[in-house]
Order: sequence, then structure tokens, then C-alpha cells
Amino acid sequence: MAVCAMIGGADDWESTAKFAQARKPFFDRILGLQHGVPSTDTFSRVFSLINAEQFECCFRHWVMQSLSADGMKYLAIDGKTIRPSHNRKLYDPPLYIVSAYASEAGLVLAQEKVDEKSNEITAIPRLLEHLELKGSTVTIDAMACQKAITEKIVEREGNYVIGLKGNQPKLFEQVEAQFERWSRYRGRLRGLACAVSSW
Repeated sequence: MAVCAMIGGADDWESTAKFAQARKPFFDRILGLQHGVPSTDTFSRVFSLINAEQFECCFRHWVMQSLSADGMKYLAIDGKTIRPSHNRKLYDPPLYIVSAYASEAGLVLAQEKVDEKSNEITAIPRLLEHLELKGSTVTIDAMACQKAITEKIVEREGNYVIGLKGNQPKLFEQVEAQFERWSRYRGRLRGLACAVSSW
């Protein structure tokens, strides 16, 4: 009931209880509410006793099991600053979150908070630990072009497409050189094809 209420826009326990009460016939049909809809205090008390990390783990597992293989085909990983999350008076910086988005399903599968004195590079491997990557293609921007991240994806039987910029000079040069070789090779093949067709 709380998950449905949250998806429906409820942002506190009072609105959660009101949401459930307004949809009592629906919840009664699927849950069999022998004692009726829980009160605001009951919702609050139950969720205060639940381990948030365990709940997140169970929820993520349930969502991933509900998705078809096609829904997990492409996973886009990106970091975003939650703008209204900072407090200027207390000099609190805004919250920075890295999310894994299943683009085919239109669903965020997992999120990881970036530590205050860190960046995406340390948060992404933790995020990948929570995901079933077998057969999926993970896309990430150039900041994540790191061995530890690509190794983690391969270890979990996934594929990756990662941006590459000048922040990795040696790798950038190698890739540029490879593309130049392919370009020359393709030019020679085109020339050969023309020669064969004219012959």
C-alpha cells in the first residue's frame, strides 16, 4: 500500500493512509484487509522498524524479477545533483545520486548516493553490485571510463559502451590510432572493390 501510495504522489504517512483508504476495495481484493486499512501511526511505526537498506534490496529484487529480459537490455548509468536537497544556511551541499535507468522499461532500478568527498567513480561499482547485468548493455559517460568499472561489468556478464575523452590520454590515442587504421583499411578495400568491378 505504501509503495502504491508513493507512486501516486503520497509524501508522508497521513497521505499514505488516505490513499489506501480511498482505494480500500482494490487493496482488500488483493490483500484481504481483515482489520481494514492501517492508520497513519501504523504505517509510521512499521516503516520505522524496517531496515531501509534491506527494504531497498528486496524492492530492487522484486522490480528486477518483474522485468522481462528486454526490459533489462539497456541500462543507462548517470549521476545527477538533487538541486533542492541542499541547505545554504547550514552550508550543506546538495545530494548527488548515481542512478541505473532501464531505458526499455522506463524505470530506475537502483540508486547510489555519492559520498560528499568523493565522485561517481567510487559510487558506480557499488551501484553495479545491486544489478543483474547478464546480457545487458551498460552505457556510462566518460567519467566512468575506468578499469575497475569495466571489469565489474564484465565480471557480472554485462557489456558496456563508455564515453572516452582526453581524461584517458593513452587509451584515447590508442583508440584514435585504431580508427585511423580501420579507415585506411576500409579505403583500400573500397579501392579493391572498384578495381574488381571495373575488371
